[in-house]
Amino acid sequence: NVKAYIIPVAVIGFGIAWFGVPRVADKHEHKLSSEIQSDWCMESRNNSHRGWYCVVREIEASPGAFERVDAGPNGGIEVTGWGRDEINVLVKVQGWARTDDIAEELVSDVEITLGGMSLQANGPRTRGREGWSTSYRISVPHEYDLDLHTVNGGITVEEVKGDIEF
Repeated sequence: NVKAYIIPVAVIGFGIAWFGVPRVADKHEHKLSSEIQSDWCMESRNNSHRGWYCVVREIEASPGAFERVDAGPNGGIEVTGWGRDEINVLVKVQGWARTDDIAEELVSDVEITLGGMSLQANGPRTRGREGWSTSYRISVPHEYDLDLHTVNGGITVEEVKGDIEF
């Protein structure tokens, strides 16, 4: 199950306005606060004059669906243990380019894959001052094995016991 929360950003004068538009959740998914999604996207928003776009996607999985998480370049990973026998993953995908439209196109071409015990993002090749990144907020059972990888991003693990590598 994958849900997307789109947070387009418009720069108006010296202010920033943002709007959350959550996808309607079905009976197996829960609706997240658009305010929380907006806040997470805005944490990494800089005030450059370049185009920027951010979306938060949600993935729900069964324990054992993956151990390896690869945030790639410029992405971070936060893992928190919880008392449920399920995994919840929030993926922040952001892009930057000359214009907001180009940044949105980059983000829409990023695919989050879950398979072969691995969770990772694949997306378009970029050049110059264009790019994209993914960051993960993951809730797993308190006892869970993890193999976490990132380049230029932080890794935080709280309340999880198991074989944890990074």
